[in-house]
Amino acid sequence: MSLLEPLLTTTIPWVLDRGKNTPLHFGDPVAELALLQEHTALVDFSHRGSLVISGNDRVDFLSGLVTNQIKNLAPTQSIYTTMLSPQGRFLWDFTLIDHGPEYVLDTEPDSVPDLKKSLEFYRLRSKVQIQDQSTQIVTLGLVGPTAGTSIARIFPTVASVDYSTAPLGTTWVLENAIRLWRDPRHPDFGYRLQVPVSGFAELWQRLRAVLPPAGHWAWEAYRILHALPRGGAEWTSGETLPLEAGALEMNAVSFQKGCYVG
Repeated sequence: MSLLEPLLTTTIPWVLDRGKNTPLHFGDPVAELALLQEHTALVDFSHRGSLVISGNDRVDFLSGLVTNQIKNLAPTQSIYTTMLSPQGRFLWDFTLIDHGPEYVLDTEPDSVPDLKKSLEFYRLRSKVQIQDQSTQIVTLGLVGPTAGTSIARIFPTVASVDYSTAPLGTTWVLENAIRLWRDPRHPDFGYRLQVPVSGFAELWQRLRAVLPPAGHWAWEAYRILHALPRGGAEWTSGETLPLEAGALEMNAVSFQKGCYVG
């Protein structure tokens, strides 16, 4: 279920995306695609999965499992990474956001059960805790060429920040525990907002006062038009070799770190 469903007062069509409901469109999918291409639109990612990793060993634990450099992760810098099979094939991808004493893994809706199980398999004696917080953490997207300007209008207290020129992965901690980051994969992925579920309704209304929404049809069309791969779609679990499929170009790989699975 999308956490957005209880907030909508109008009837819209829904579609299953990896087993979870998300809006198919909000009335005119072609116009919504045009917004993503030419202006900015609000995209519902509230159905995505969120795993929380805490504990003193979380840095070393993840460093031995993922393709990117965990030591680059900071409250002001999010990273994108993948996990591989022992044979070096793609299994899962996710963005890591540093919440201080814990890391949040933003991942595909259907990845959570197997990803959590795999992390627990490798935990052994590491002092880490792994929790599924998918119903407690909400993620939204702000996508389009004018997204930086729109963000400055929505959050005027930080309007002096030039979001459009910030390096990929740059992360800001805003009011009411809202985290904003520029997607670390590619500029065309736009920005993401993350908020505790308790603040989701207020944030959604605040964003909707400035931005129109775009549904799943428009987002998928936009993503494909911009050649932005998706784990579980263009990247096939257990088959895809990441370096042959754009993982390096998507900033998911570091060659300045130690060994990891795969």
